[in-house]
Amino acid sequence: MALMLQILSEILDYGEEKASSFSTEDEDIERQEVDVSEFNGKKYVSSSKQQYDGKLQAALLSLCVMICNTMISADTDLGLLFNKIGTGDGGDHTFNFVRNLKEMVERISSHRTAESLAILKLTTNMVTSMMQHRGSYANDELDSLMVALSNASKALSVIDGSMVFASQQDDGTMTRKTAKTLASLVKEAQELVDEQKKNHFLDIVPA
Repeated sequence: MALMLQILSEILDYGEEKASSFSTEDEDIERQEVDVSEFNGKKYVSSSKQQYDGKLQAALLSLCVMICNTMISADTDLGLLFNKIGTGDGGDHTFNFVRNLKEMVERISSHRTAESLAILKLTTNMVTSMMQHRGSYANDELDSLMVALSNASKALSVIDGSMVFASQQDDGTMTRKTAKTLASLVKEAQELVDEQKKNHFLDIVPA
């Protein structure tokens, strides 16, 4: 469990120091290996390092979601568990997981990349998992997180709507299937949040 908290701590910092390295222009094309994607006439530039970092963060977040869904009992208070991230040696005892998650969502939602979209979808899946467990959360912090995710789904709607996932069959042929959009995942998570509040399954704590 300690390892998962350490991983989440790293994930929450994603994009904080690298914010200036993301670009929606092709200003860095001559200086680094980049991938240029174009949606609705706008070019979105992502370096190979950014892609690697984003994919790594998405893989780690996916692992954390899997652990929550399959290895942590439903009566575990994930809110209290996750807030332990900031209470280690020299840690911040005012650490708030939901608030930090919202700040991460706001940082990366301005990056129109497939990697950012994957992280945002997994973040929404994390919220869904949180609602399927016991939780102690500040009402306004939880609402702010859902607003941030909703805004992110709108900001990345063009890329999200264009994304398809291809898989190669044994005979070498390619098949395509459409994944759930971020907007649909946010809608499902919001419904769970509302249901948990309505049924008083969430332990609302002061912000």
